[in-house]
Amino acid sequence: MIQLLQSSWEDRFRICLSLVRLLHYLAHSPLGSITLLDFRPRQFVVIDGELKVTDLDDASMEETPCTSNDNCFMEFPARNFTLSCSVEGKCQNMNEKRNLYNAYRYPNKDHSTLNDKATS
Repeated sequence: MIQLLQSSWEDRFRICLSLVRLLHYLAHSPLGSITLLDFRPRQFVVIDGELKVTDLDDASMEETPCTSNDNCFMEFPARNFTLSCSVEGKCQNMNEKRNLYNAYRYPNKDHSTLNDKATS
């Protein structure tokens, strides 16, 4: 188990950078925007310093359908957002916003116990 707070700042930075890469990939994957519906620390491992998703059972590529911007309302504790409804009838970037919110919500308290499967 990695005790993230006891790790060097370089290791913590590497894991944060890896999370940013993962979030970017999920938003811009060749399959389309992907949201992780179960975005909890137990869904991730660190392998050779890189954060990896271990369970894609709860991943979804479906963007929320809409008929107007009012259907694309996202409510969060600190701030709410209304996203644009695309001409295809999908809330634009909703999967990306969900992933960003969940990444913000969990790592500060739970990612301190990520499994380290490093093969070094």
